[in-house]
Amino acid sequence: MKKTLAQQFNNFESIKKITIDKNGNQIEYWSARDLYQLLGYTEWRNFKTVIEKAINACINSGFPTSDHFVDVNKMIKIATGTEKETLRKLDDYHLTRYACYPSPKTETPENNKLPTPKRTLQYKPENKK
Repeated sequence: MKKTLAQQFNNFESIKKITIDKNGNQIEYWSARDLYQLLGYTEWRNFKTVIEKAINACINSGFPTSDHFVDVNKMIKIATGTEKETLRKLDDYHLTRYACYPSPKTETPENNKLPTPKRTLQYKPENKK
């Protein structure tokens, strides 16, 4: 079922995280690990390639990548509840709204079930002006 732009926007906004920088400013970001499935990717490695292209686009635009793409790791438990339970490190990125712009799955006949992230990010709900 094709999601409306409003539904996609709400899903995108629902996974947004907020942190406070050293000057006390709120910074919104999205975990790439949370975002990739929302955007229709089934494998992390495919989305990671898109992020790398987005980083290059940011460099070519003259913007500092460190402001928009923060390379982080998250630890997850594997084999939970067994004697072999352990932690595993996963690569992740914290992405600003700007960093999410060039990370879309382009709309083609094969993958147009979701609105593009760029259109989703530009969407302004009536009550959110």
